[in-house]
Amino acid sequence: MIDQPTASANDFPHKPVHPFLFTLLILPMGVSFGFITVTLGYQLAQAGVAVEKIAALVAIAVVPHIFKFLWAPLVDSTLTYKRWYRLASFASAFGILATGIIPLKESNLPHLTVVDFLLSLAVTFLCMATEGTMAYDVPPELKGRTGGFLQAGNLGGAGIGGGLGLILAQHLPAPWMSPAILALLCLSCSLALVYFKSLITTVKAEDMRTTYVNIGKDVWDTIKTKSG
Repeated sequence: MIDQPTASANDFPHKPVHPFLFTLLILPMGVSFGFITVTLGYQLAQAGVAVEKIAALVAIAVVPHIFKFLWAPLVDSTLTYKRWYRLASFASAFGILATGIIPLKESNLPHLTVVDFLLSLAVTFLCMATEGTMAYDVPPELKGRTGGFLQAGNLGGAGIGGGLGLILAQHLPAPWMSPAILALLCLSCSLALVYFKSLITTVKAEDMRTTYVNIGKDVWDTIKTKSG
């Protein structure tokens, strides 16, 4: 199995970041899901769209999160985690904004479905970049706390996307304003990256072939374990 970092906080070449920063990094995931399931769902219902069609829209948004393990190796083997996060942050923010630009009516459901699917797809890359950063930039004794802050950001983001998003949608004069505010909020989360160093993963090698061989070995050795 490819060796994973086992250094303690004292052995790190730089001071470990505060676990709270992972709350900020993962926040867009919760915001996007809360926005789709609650705010967008409410607005579509108010526009007269049938409940089963809204449910189908939500289900489509979940699909990328089920199969994201298929493209996870791209995040570990190509760009840095910081670059993947920034690209995914921009794409997800644009996706949230796009839902406010498209008129909310039943005839536009195909367009909304495509946008929501791509939004969720972008968020999977953001999640994997955050989780990869957690794996390589957090010493073992802080991983438990960091995991807690990560889940707090995910759940809190869902509350923001669903709760705050719904309140804004009900009180602001134009339908695009609520998603625009949420999009800016998600985009601003990338500012937390300034506190992180550039990371080198243990699977990445100088050539792509060796990198994917390392990934394959790592996955296979995990599968062979009892928990795997």
